Amino acid sequence: MSELPPPQNSPQARKQLPIGVWFVIVFGTLALCGCGIGALLIPVFSKARHEVDTMRSESDAKLIAQAVSLYLSDSNDRMPPFSTSTEVTEKIKGYFSGDKLFNLSSELEWNNNVSSVTLQKLQDPANTWLFISPVPLAGDRRDVAFMDFHVSALPLQEINRVKNMPFGLDKP
Repeated sequence: MSELPPPQNSPQARKQLPIGVWFVIVFGTLALCGCGIGALLIPVFSKARHEVDTMRSESDAKLIAQAVSLYLSDSNDRMPPFSTSTEVTEKIKGYFSGDKLFNLSSELEWNNNVSSVTLQKLQDPANTWLFISPVPLAGDRRDVAFMDFHVSALPLQEINRVKNMPFGLDKP
C-alpha cells in the first residue's frame, strides 16, 4: 500500500522558512527600528550641535576681547590706531594664540570710533561696542563685545541700536 500524505495542518506538512529568509526578516526589522530611532534623534543632535557652536562663538569673542584688554594694559589703556580690521588684528595678534582666533579677529566688524582712544576718556564703556562677530547664532543673533570687555549675543535689531548710540568722550 502506498502511504497517504500527512494532513495539511500536521507538523510534518508545515514547511520551515530557510535561514536566509529569517536573517532578512530580523535584520530588516532591526534596520527599520534603527532608522526610526535615528529620525527621532536627529533634531536632538542638531540642537545640541547648535548650542555647542553658540558657546564656541561666545568663547572665541571673549578670548579676542581679553586679548584687547591685555593690549590696553601694555599700552597705557590706549586702543591701537586702526581703520581696518586687519590693522587692529595685527596690533593684538601677540596677545592670543592660534591661527583660528587670528583669522576670526580679522573678520570681525571693529568699531573705528574707538581707534586710538584711551579707556578713561570713554563716557560709557559698558555700552560702547568694540567689535561684532560675523558668525550668526540662533534667532539671528550675533556676539557683540563692548569696551568693558563683556560679550553679549544680541539680535540684529539691538545691534543696530547699539551701533547708532552716540559715541561720547569725556575729553577730546
